[in-house]
Amino acid sequence: MTISTNWICYEDNGEIKFLIEGDEADAKINASNYISGTADINTQYMLNHVVTDKPVNPTTINSNTLSNVPSGSDIWINNDFFENVAAGEHTIELASSNMPIKINVRVFPYLDWNYERT
Repeated sequence: MTISTNWICYEDNGEIKFLIEGDEADAKINASNYISGTADINTQYMLNHVVTDKPVNPTTINSNTLSNVPSGSDIWINNDFFENVAAGEHTIELASSNMPIKINVRVFPYLDWNYERT
């Protein structure tokens, strides 16, 4: 009889790629790093083979300037995408300073940072 277990499959850097249910052979086929357990892919990662909460993304916004952006971040500003940006401050060019805007800053291992001005 095979006992079904939940498996966390993750990258060498600790990023959780997916969760599966099955036996250990299923986990081994799908990932080189796996551990029995449960996790939230959006809010957790693996640190030293232990499920750990992701740290808060330090990005902040003041007017049209993003600050404390971590190195390597991917940034979505409305429908524009900027990949692997440098750390630090970034000015957002808008036609109007009161223009509606949606921003998402994503970089591992941090939580996603989201901002919306309507």
